[in-house]
Amino acid sequence: MILSMSKHFFGIVAGRVVASGAQALTVLLFARWSTPATFGLVIAVETVLATFVAMATLGLPQYVGAVRARMPGSPMILGIMRLNQKISWAAFTIVGVALVILGSHDAVYLMLLPLAVDVGLDLRGYVLERIVVADGHIGLFSSNLVIRRITTLGVFGGSYLLRIDVILGYCVAVTVGQVIYNARLMARSPCDLSPQKPLNFALVFRESKHYWFESLSGMIRQLDIVVVGMALGSGASGYFAVASRAVSPLLLVPSSFATLLLPRVSAGGARTARAALILACGVTVTMAVALAAVSWSLEDILRIFLGEAYVAAGPVTRIYFVGFVGLSFALMLGAILQGLGLHSSVGRLAGACSLLTLSLLWVGGYLYGLESAAWGFVIGVWCQTIGLVYLYVFRFRGNGAHIR
Repeated sequence: MILSMSKHFFGIVAGRVVASGAQALTVLLFARWSTPATFGLVIAVETVLATFVAMATLGLPQYVGAVRARMPGSPMILGIMRLNQKISWAAFTIVGVALVILGSHDAVYLMLLPLAVDVGLDLRGYVLERIVVADGHIGLFSSNLVIRRITTLGVFGGSYLLRIDVILGYCVAVTVGQVIYNARLMARSPCDLSPQKPLNFALVFRESKHYWFESLSGMIRQLDIVVVGMALGSGASGYFAVASRAVSPLLLVPSSFATLLLPRVSAGGARTARAALILACGVTVTMAVALAAVSWSLEDILRIFLGEAYVAAGPVTRIYFVGFVGLSFALMLGAILQGLGLHSSVGRLAGACSLLTLSLLWVGGYLYGLESAAWGFVIGVWCQTIGLVYLYVFRFRGNGAHIR
């Protein structure tokens, strides 16, 4: 079982390692080619939009993946995809109108308009990729992600050489990558879905809402840059964005594992969960070792890739690494517990800890400065991790009795 899961896991990771490198380089180049204030503003807007996307998903991607793994021929899958398509169009419209309104007061927001397309396609892509992974088509999923990130990097680099405004160039690059990602999923998706009766949304949301709460809570936690900007100003949020976003591509590895684990544990149950936990521990240890190695010469790395202006972000980034280790394990263990039927408990815990994290960020930043805000993030994340361990040890006993 472990060998089988490892094979599929490393199939995803192989693609995501390349993709995460391209994404990290894109973010680093954007930071280097802009000012800390500009970088902080755009990343803050992206964070707000990511939270909006998490709200709009309604938990449908995770739920459809679990359903596809347990019941591949379920008639509700096509209905979920159709519902998600309507939500995608609505999200595109809302974000586009909001950016136009903001642009009437500050023209910089008009250059962010391509992100409205990115939001709509992001919602569609989440559902499609979950179905692809549940079907075991790891190669399609991994290659798509690599193509998306490399395309984004290439388009952004080309826009810079053409002397296009760095904000507009970045937003267009992100959107072009998203368009290609969705187009390949739609064209090459192996899903064979037959017609069905109208979807019973109330029935679907009764189950998907628990996945939604967990996903939304994770995105709410990513409002850290916005909170720091409110407490300490845009300059501080730029330094914080380096810690929070420039290294966040590293989380693609544990999030890849989580994407694979949820449908696998849903279909395999307790025995699969134990094998998954062993692999999750191994991935977390690997992450910790890698981050410790980077921490050793972090300031030099920041100076080389971002320039002297961002060297001051070194201490706060190093603190953030401590939280990333806990967050990587929480992503994977949360997916395992959701697959075991504890999605309700996982969602409530994630919501409480996300609010705790933002509160500690605000208090720490407002009263004591940037590094204290980072420690607030660390405390909030590790509280969630400890809570998930408690759920596994005391709620899950390996016999599946808690699953109704």
